[in-house]
Amino acid sequence: MNPNAAKIGRQLQDIWKQLGANQRVSVVIATGVLAAAIIAVAWWSSRADYGLLYGKLSDGEAAKVIAALDDAKVPYKIGSGGSSVLVPTEKVHLMRMQLAGKGIPRNGDGVGFEIFDKPNFGISDFVQRANYIRALQGELARTIAQIDEVESARVMVVLPENRLLIDKDKHPTASVFIRLRTNSQLAPQAINSIRFLVANSVEGLKPNFVSVVDNQGNVLSENVENDSLVGLSATQLDARRNLEQYLAKKTEGMLDKVLGPD
Repeated sequence: MNPNAAKIGRQLQDIWKQLGANQRVSVVIATGVLAAAIIAVAWWSSRADYGLLYGKLSDGEAAKVIAALDDAKVPYKIGSGGSSVLVPTEKVHLMRMQLAGKGIPRNGDGVGFEIFDKPNFGISDFVQRANYIRALQGELARTIAQIDEVESARVMVVLPENRLLIDKDKHPTASVFIRLRTNSQLAPQAINSIRFLVANSVEGLKPNFVSVVDNQGNVLSENVENDSLVGLSATQLDARRNLEQYLAKKTEGMLDKVLGPD
């Protein structure tokens, strides 16, 4: 044994013998607290810092992400009620690139315009048109799913067939099915935003011909005619009401000049 260490040990023993019972208890407690603090600091410094890999995932997509992380032997944590997955910060960007190469997760239901990334020589116009509608529906579903209250979405677009004789009674229509998150509810402004988003993405489609339905079976909007009160937004109703009041006052003013007040 090192002579210096032995000398220090004897000195500590002498000091310990000189301490009273209360002092010894205090020393033991202080030593224990210090040891616990050192262990906690060491554990915290060795603990990996986790960052968000993906958020707002459906149960199915979250399961695919977790399975891929298990195969890659990458540690992970699950948060936000199972809709988000976290991995060590230094692996976030690497795992995003690797999972993107496997097509995980899918951003919304259906494919988007990546369907045209592959060369499609020799396909008919009908198949090309069908692929375009399919891609458009997928892109719209992905966009609508970015709304905070929406968990997932599906969009169905119906376009009239291209014919030489145009039938004025036939026009594009669209239906949107949305699955809301638990205890979430779409505000009327969000519903109108969805309708205008879909209408402005499809040539010739009017917002009044876009229906929105949620996973509870509630029809959030209906197909209505342009001039009906149901088909008007709150802003349009206010504008119509102001116009009617203005015309009423102008008419009263004209009649007052001819027939007298009241």
